[in-house]
Parts: sequence; C-alpha cells; structure tokens
Amino acid sequence: MVTRLVPLHGWPKPFRPSTQHWGPSRDDVCPCGSGRRARSCHVAQDGRWLTPRPKPLLTDEPSGFSHPRCYARASKDCSSKLTSEHWLSSNLLRELEPLTVGGLRWHDGESTIRAKALGSNILCDRHNRALSPLDDAAGEVFRVLRHFQADLRTTPDPHGPEFALFDGETVERWLLKVFWGCVTSGNVKNPDGALIELPDSIPAEELTQVLFRGQLLPDGWGLYMTTAALLFRPTAEIDLSGITGPDGKLAAGELAIGPFVLRFSFGLPPEFGLRRNRHPQAIFIRSEVSDVQKVFAMGWQDSGNRPIILSRVLDEGNVTSGPLDV
Repeated sequence: MVTRLVPLHGWPKPFRPSTQHWGPSRDDVCPCGSGRRARSCHVAQDGRWLTPRPKPLLTDEPSGFSHPRCYARASKDCSSKLTSEHWLSSNLLRELEPLTVGGLRWHDGESTIRAKALGSNILCDRHNRALSPLDDAAGEVFRVLRHFQADLRTTPDPHGPEFALFDGETVERWLLKVFWGCVTSGNVKNPDGALIELPDSIPAEELTQVLFRGQLLPDGWGLYMTTAALLFRPTAEIDLSGITGPDGKLAAGELAIGPFVLRFSFGLPPEFGLRRNRHPQAIFIRSEVSDVQKVFAMGWQDSGNRPIILSRVLDEGNVTSGPLDV
C-alpha cells in the first residue's frame, strides 16, 4: 500500500463518525481529497492512519563550514550568513499576533507580545531555510487545534464532526526544533527561574542529523501525551515549560496550545510515567453536550499508541482526558 501526500490546506474536513473506528470509516472516501476509499489510501487494516515518511530537510553535500553562532554548527554544514530564527515559527506567530505567551524567562506569568520578540540570531541562513517545511506544518497544526478549541466553546458546535490528518514525525521534529531553539536562545526556565540547558548526554552532532538529515530518533525520544486532566485556560494561547531530570538539565519540553499539551522527550526516565503515551495515533475530542467528534490524527512509521481522548464537560469548561476505548 502506498500512502499519498496529505494536502494540508483546507483541513479540517467534515466526516461521518464510524462506530468501529476513530475518524471516518475505512469504507468512506478518504478525507485527503484523493477520491479513493480510505482503506485504499491513508488508513491501515487495523484502523490507524498512515502518512509517508517525510524527506530529510537537507539532502545535498554538507558545506564543510561551521558558523560559530549557529546552533547546528556541529554538522559542519552552515552558510556564512547568520539569520534571526523564530524557534516558535514566524508564520504561526504572525497569524496569532498579538500573542499571549507564558513560560518565557524574560517575564513572569503571561505576556502579550509581537512575533519579532521571539526571534533570536541563533541559526545560519542555510539551516533556517531548511526548517521551512516544519514551520509550515506547525502553522496548520495550530490553526486546526485552535479551530477545534473554538468549536468546543460553542453550543451547538457550528461545524459538526471534523477530521484532520498530519504526519506525526513532522510534528515531532518541529517540537525538537522548538525546544532546541528555545534552550539555545535562553528562553526556557525551571520553576525556580533558572535557565535550563540540554543534557550533556545528547551530542550536538546527533541532534543535527536527526533534525536536518532524517536520522531516526534515539530510544525514548519523541512526542508524548499524558492522560492528566486539562483545562481550557481563559488567556494563554501558548505556554512553554521544561521538565528537568536528576541532573537539572532538560529531560522534556512541554508545549501547550490552549488545552492541548504536547511533550517532546529527550529520553525521559521511566519514573516520569510518559512512555506508554509515545506516538499517540490521534487526539480524539468530543463534547459531552453533543455527539460531535473532532479528530486530530497522526500517521507514524511505527504502529503508534492508542489515541488520546479529550472530553469537553460542563464544569467551567474543563477538559478531562484518558485512553480511547473503541
């Protein structure tokens, strides 16, 4: 089976909820727009959604040059020009500005800022341009999740059941880019206010190969979600935080988009309790005041773990979450 490229523009798409699968039925037309049945396009026999593995961001010969101020300099693949890198992706920042952000080192609590405030001269032009596909995908992720959040706040839901499919590995590598850039620019802190650094056990050369050249992530690394209860926060659109290990260095980074919390693990030890939720196949969202379903699906090269279900409840807009049983 050959999966097709997923067109991002125009998502999310309406669908007819299935009683046997999360998202559209395997026998329905695939939401990607190909016109084929989902089972012949983007969905496997076990019901999980499939996407082709993304191409490496850089495929040509390394330049052989290391810019001393580029955080990817260990690759010896830099250009001579240093550029302002928006580690939280300039396209989505411009879409959302003025933006309410929490968790940055240079202010307490939440703050309304402009996109240019989150730019830092930490990346050469060659590496900065290479990250554009990740930034484009991130903009669509934000747009869809904020759309789902807005619908959950409205009764009745104005759009009904909706489905969006993203490549999980692209989302995962974008999170790596965010937290690597955030740490390099000195913008992530622990609860005591101290700056957090990447752990010494992570070679910079390996990070560059993973992010830019398509090398597989080490064991324990990657995107995680938990089943802890979440809230619809009234003001913060984006919140960043770091989870430190026993050495005080960064073990995982957490990015909250409204009520949706994504974590990137740099090899969390088992006591953090996140391993069972690596590579969730979807964020499955429903409202307890209606039968409307929202599905944010992710395709993975491995089988992934079971979807995470979020339920909109009537108690002051709280969202509770747990494993999805289907």
